[in-house]
Amino acid sequence: MLSKLALRNAKRCFKDYLIYLITLIIAFALIFSFNLIVFTDDIIELSTNMDSFLLMIVFISILIVLIIGLLINYMNKFIFEKRSRELGTYLLLGVEKKSISRMFLIEQLILGVVSLLIALVIGLFLSQVFVAIIMNIFELPYIVKFNLTYEAIGLTIIYFLSIYMVVLFRSSRRIKKMNIHDLIYFDKVNETSLFQKKIYRNIIFVIAVVLGIWGLYIFQGIFGPNAETFYFPDFLLSILLLIVSIYGVSMTLPHFLMSVILKNKRIKYKHDHLFILRNITSKINTIGLTIGTITLLIALTLVSTNVSNLFTQAMTFQNDQQLPYDILVHNAYDNADFTKALDLIEDHYTIEDQAVFKVYTDRSIYFSQFIADELQSYDSVNNYISLSDYNRITALLGMAPITLNEDEYFINCSRNVLPVLLRNKDQFVLIHPNKTTMHIKEVVSDHFTSAWADYSVVIIVPDSFVEGMEIINTNLAVNTVEETTEAFFYESSQVIDHNATKEMNEDGSYLFYVLNTIQVRGYYLTQNRSAITIMGFSLLYISFIFTAVTGTILAIQCLSDSTKYKFRYNLLSQLGLSKDDIHRTIFKQLALTFLYPLIYPIIICISTGLSINQLFLQVLPNSYVIWETMGLAGLMFGTIYIVYFITTYIEFKNNLGIK
Repeated sequence: MLSKLALRNAKRCFKDYLIYLITLIIAFALIFSFNLIVFTDDIIELSTNMDSFLLMIVFISILIVLIIGLLINYMNKFIFEKRSRELGTYLLLGVEKKSISRMFLIEQLILGVVSLLIALVIGLFLSQVFVAIIMNIFELPYIVKFNLTYEAIGLTIIYFLSIYMVVLFRSSRRIKKMNIHDLIYFDKVNETSLFQKKIYRNIIFVIAVVLGIWGLYIFQGIFGPNAETFYFPDFLLSILLLIVSIYGVSMTLPHFLMSVILKNKRIKYKHDHLFILRNITSKINTIGLTIGTITLLIALTLVSTNVSNLFTQAMTFQNDQQLPYDILVHNAYDNADFTKALDLIEDHYTIEDQAVFKVYTDRSIYFSQFIADELQSYDSVNNYISLSDYNRITALLGMAPITLNEDEYFINCSRNVLPVLLRNKDQFVLIHPNKTTMHIKEVVSDHFTSAWADYSVVIIVPDSFVEGMEIINTNLAVNTVEETTEAFFYESSQVIDHNATKEMNEDGSYLFYVLNTIQVRGYYLTQNRSAITIMGFSLLYISFIFTAVTGTILAIQCLSDSTKYKFRYNLLSQLGLSKDDIHRTIFKQLALTFLYPLIYPIIICISTGLSINQLFLQVLPNSYVIWETMGLAGLMFGTIYIVYFITTYIEFKNNLGIK
C-alpha cells in the first residue's frame, strides 16, 4: 500500500518540481559526461599535461557532488515542509513513523534513480560534444565514437549513492524527530529574520557595505599594478570579508530600501509598487540565508566565468606573441653552427623558409634602466638587431621591410612599455660608434620582442652600428610546411646543450642566460591548449552548475507560494485590475526577485575583474579585453538565468490559473 502511495507521490513530484528535476538530470549528466572524458584515451594522449586535466575534473566533480548534495538536501527539506501536513495526517491516522519515513525515502529515491537514468543517456551524448570541443581546441579531427566505460558509470553511481545516502539519512532523522503537532504546523514555520529591529538591520547593512568595500580594496591591492608579491593571508581575508558582506547586504538591503521608499509617497503609491515591494520584502525576510547563499553562488559564477574567459584570451594571445615561428633555436655563441639542428628539422619536416639573426649588446643599460624606473621592473642590457637581420626575420612573418638612414634607429617593444617609450622618445640619445648622434625614427609594438631577444625592447639599427659589437646570441628561425609537435620538442631537446651561465655587467649586476635553447611552436601550443582546456572547462563546469542551482532555488521559492499569491492576485482582479495589468505585475515581481541577487555580484565581478586584469595585462592584446570577457561571462550566465526566469514566469501564471 505504502509502495503504491510512494509511486503516486513520486509522479506528482515530477509535475510539481519539474524545474528541480531537470536541473538534477543536467547536473548528473554533466558529472557522467566528464567522467567519460576522464577515461577517454584520445583526451589523455593529447598532451603530457592532460593528466592534470583529468585530476582537476575529478576534483571539480567531487566539489559539484557536494553542491548537488546540498541542493538535493535543500529540496528534500523544502518538499518535506510543503507536505508536512500530509505526513502529519498519516501519523494521525495511525501510520507508524517508520512506515512514513520509508515511504518518503522511496519517493525521493525514485526521483533520484529516474533522474540518474535519464542523465546517463544525456551524459553519453554530452561527452561527445565536450570531446569534440577539446579536439577542436587542439585543432585535431575527431570521429564520434561512444566509449561507454564501466569506470565512468561506476564512478557516477558512487557519486549518486554518496549523495543520497547522506540526504536520505538526514530526511529519515528529520521525520523520526517530528511529532503530530510539528508535522501539521511545520509548513507555517518560516526562517526567522536575524535582525528583528529596524535600527539593527540598517546598522548591519552599513557594516556589510563597509566590509565589502574593504574586501575589494584588499583584493585590488593584491592584483593591482603596484603589487609586488602575492600574499595569501591578504587574499583569504579579502574573500572572507566579501562573503560576510554578501550575506549581510543580501539579508538587509530590502529592508533598507523599503525604509527609504516608504518615506517617498510619490513612489510608494505609484501603480503597483507597494504591492510588489511588500511581496518581495516579505519573501526575502523569510528566506534571508537562502538569498545570501544564492547571491554568493552568483558572485562565484560570474567571477569564475570571467576568469575563464580572460585566461583563454591571454593564452591565445600569448601563442602569437611568443611563438611567431614554428621553430626557433637560440645559441649563445658568436658563430653558431646550426647544421645539426637543421638536419634534425629536415628529418621530420619540410622547411618552408628560414633565417639566421644575431642579437648584439654594448652592455649599456640606458634604455632598459629608463623603463625599469618608470615601470618598476628589472634592468637588462640594451639589445640590438641589425637592419638586414630584422628585415629577414620579419619577412618570415609576412611583415613589410623597414628602411633606416645611418643616423636613425627604430624600436620594437612589447605593449606594456610602448606608452613609456612614446611619451619620452624625445629624451632618448643614441650615439653611433662613429660618434654621430642618432635619432629615433619610430617606436612600434609587434609583440614579438620576447621571441627575438627575450626582452621587452629591441633596438633596430643600421648594419654599420653593430660592426665589432658583442654578440649575445645567434638565432635560427624556421617555418615548416607541416605542423610541429610536442614529441619533436622532446626529441630535439636531447641534442641541445642547456647549460646555464652568468656574466657580470659593468654596474656589478649579473646577467643569467642559457647557452642554447629551442622553441617548438607545436609544443607550446599543446601546453597552452592544455592549460586553456583545464582552466576553461573546470571553471565553466562549476559556473554552469552554480547557475543551475541558483536558478532552481529561486524558481522553486517563487512557485512554492503560488497558493498564497493566488489569493492576492484574485483580490487585485476583484478590485478591477485587468489580466494584462496582472500579468505585468507578476512579471515585475518575478523580475525583481530574480534581479535582486544579481546587484551585488555584478559589482563584485566588475571590481575583481578590473583587479585581475592587471595580472593578465602583459599578455593581453589590449586593456579593453576585460570588458569583452566580462560581457561574455554575463551573456553565458544570463542566457541560462533568463531561461529559468521565463520558465518560472510561465509556471507561475499557470499555477494561478491566469492565462
